[in-house]
Amino acid sequence: MVVISIRLGVAAVALAPIMLSAVIQNRNELIAQMRYLAARDPMTGVFSREAFLEQTRAHLDGQPSPVAAVSIELDLMGELRRKHGDEVSDTVLLVLSKRIAGCLRSNDMLGRMGPDAFTAFLTNCPEPYARDVAERIRASIAATPVECGDGSAVTVTASVGVVSASWSAEL
Repeated sequence: MVVISIRLGVAAVALAPIMLSAVIQNRNELIAQMRYLAARDPMTGVFSREAFLEQTRAHLDGQPSPVAAVSIELDLMGELRRKHGDEVSDTVLLVLSKRIAGCLRSNDMLGRMGPDAFTAFLTNCPEPYARDVAERIRASIAATPVECGDGSAVTVTASVGVVSASWSAEL
C-alpha cells in the first residue's frame, strides 16, 4: 500500500507541470476567443463601434500617413424592417457588410457604428483613392438585390461620405 501511494504521489508531482501547462494554454485560448468576440458585432462579424474606435485611435497614434474614413448609411432600412421583418433585415445587413468588406484592402478596417451604419477606415490612402473606394462600396450595395431566403429579393441603396486627412511627422 505504501509503495503504491508513493508511486501515485510521484506520478502526480511529475504530471502536475504538464497538466498545469495544458490548463493555462486552454485558458489563454479562451481569453483570446473572448477578446475577439467582444471586439466584433455579433450579427455581421465586423468590428463593434467601441473596438473600431479603439483600433483607429491606435492607428492614428502611430506613424503619420494619409488616412480616410468612409461613412456608409444604408437607406430606408427602417422601412425595409417594417415591411419584411427582422429576419430579412438581418440577412440584408449580413450580406451588405460582406459586400462592403469585399471592397476594402486587408489592412483597412470596417466597423458597425449603428443599426444601419458602417464606417470603413482606410490606411495609407490618399483622397482620390478613398473616393474611388467609396464609389465602389456604394455601387456594390446597389448593384445586386439581396436574396432573402423566402424567395424575395430586396434592393438597397446607401448614402456614402468620405473624409480624408494627411499630415507629416513635423506637425
